[in-house]
Amino acid sequence: MHRCGYGGLAGIGVLFTLGETSDAPASASAHLPPDAGVSRVLAGKRDLATLLHSMRTTWRYIGSLTTLPRTERVAWVISAEPLSMSAAQIAAFTAIYPHNCRSVQPLGERVFYRGSCACPERQEGRE
Repeated sequence: MHRCGYGGLAGIGVLFTLGETSDAPASASAHLPPDAGVSRVLAGKRDLATLLHSMRTTWRYIGSLTTLPRTERVAWVISAEPLSMSAAQIAAFTAIYPHNCRSVQPLGERVFYRGSCACPERQEGRE
């Protein structure tokens, strides 16, 4: 999650399937907190290019946090294409975040937008 200067929240969501070990979760897992229920603020900037590069198509919408306090008006960008994670990577993540999901919510007034990732290297024709 990212909190901007005026207090708004933005999140990037990536869906995973069981499969091969993936580099993106491996690099992210190095920053996971040591125990469940512990938050960790990362100092400095993070290069999300390795994760965002794989996000060719995205879904964007205004929703809420999937965990307590379920804050509303969160800007979400969700990858339409899942990445793979090994069983060991999934086990490491779920050991820290055992309930990292929320039941499906009614659509309500939400509007979903589908689009392409606007990563600079794609705009220049580089993959």
